Amino acid sequence: MGLVLDARLKRRRRGRMSRRGGGYSLVEVLLGLLILMVALIGLMPLFTKSIQQNLEGKQSTEATGHGRTELENLLQLDFNNWLVNVEAGSERAQHLFWTEGDPAKRGDEYWTDTDPAPVTASWEMFGVVRQFGIQSVRDDDLDGVMEVIVGLEDDDLDGVLDNPLAAGSLPAFVHLKTLDVALQKRASSVTMGEALRLDLQTIKAF
Repeated sequence: MGLVLDARLKRRRRGRMSRRGGGYSLVEVLLGLLILMVALIGLMPLFTKSIQQNLEGKQSTEATGHGRTELENLLQLDFNNWLVNVEAGSERAQHLFWTEGDPAKRGDEYWTDTDPAPVTASWEMFGVVRQFGIQSVRDDDLDGVMEVIVGLEDDDLDGVLDNPLAAGSLPAFVHLKTLDVALQKRASSVTMGEALRLDLQTIKAF
C-alpha cells in the first residue's frame, strides 16, 4: 500500500513540475510586454533626435556644396566679367532656385531665376556682388603694420564693408569685389527641424 501511495505522489509531483516548465503564463507575457513598451517609449526621443541630426547634417552638406561651387565659379570669372559687374546702384543681386527637372531622375537638377511651378525648389540662393576701391592705407602708430585701409571700412562690424562703389565707377578705381552667397532651405521641403541658412563670403581681387 505504501509503495502505491509513493508512486502516485511522485507522478503528481512530476506532473506539476512539467506544467511549470512548459511555458509562461498569460500574466507573465503581458508583464514582459509592458516592461518592453515602457523601455521603448523612453528611447523614442533618442531616435527622433538622431533622425533630426542626420537631416540637419545632410542639409548642411548640401548648402556648403552649393555655396562653395557658386563662389568658385564666380572666382574663376574675369574681374570685369558681366556676371560680377555692378550695373546699377551699389550692388548686383541675384536670386536663384534649385530644383529638379524630373523628380524621378537624378542628375538633371539645375538653378533657375524663376520659382518653378508646380515643382517646388528645395533651395534658394541669394548672391550679392559689391565693388570697392582702396584709396589709401594708414599706419597711425608707425609700427610698420597698416591698421586702416581707407575704402574697406566695416565700422559697424556686421561683416559687410561700408562704402561700396556705385555702378559706373571707373575700372581703374575698382580694386576688389566682395562675393556673398547665402543658401536658404525652403520651409516647404523641410521634414523635421528648422530650415537651414548658410552665409558664405569671399573677396575677388583685381
